[in-house]
Amino acid sequence: MILATPVVLFFAVIVISDVLAATPWSWSQQIPSQLATRSGRANRTPDAVDKFFRGPPLPPSLQQILDFLGPPDGFSPQLMYSKTEGSTKPSITGGTLRFLLNDGGEVHVWTPDYHGVGFAIRHRKKGYSELLYK
Repeated sequence: MILATPVVLFFAVIVISDVLAATPWSWSQQIPSQLATRSGRANRTPDAVDKFFRGPPLPPSLQQILDFLGPPDGFSPQLMYSKTEGSTKPSITGGTLRFLLNDGGEVHVWTPDYHGVGFAIRHRKKGYSELLYK
């Protein structure tokens, strides 16, 4: 029994490290049909994005984000890891939407189910990133 505990711990570390491993984003221009919007590309400035995420209603629905920003510029089934990397393994459902901003920054929105918003991050072109919603 004493030997079993280190073995179980070893395998747990391998599984967790595999889930947390990151790789460069794999963005697709093909957007899932669940993310369709009639809105055109709009409100792609940092100030507009910040104001939207700080105002009511909180949390914003995914449809409200799509109506506000328009169609995403990219989609990936990967989970967020950083501005330049996503998870190695794709999420089972949902994924991450990428919206390019006019100043060269990006907004990444992760949805677990194509309806709700798990979290949203605004990445500046240079400098730090800001959590918009969690």
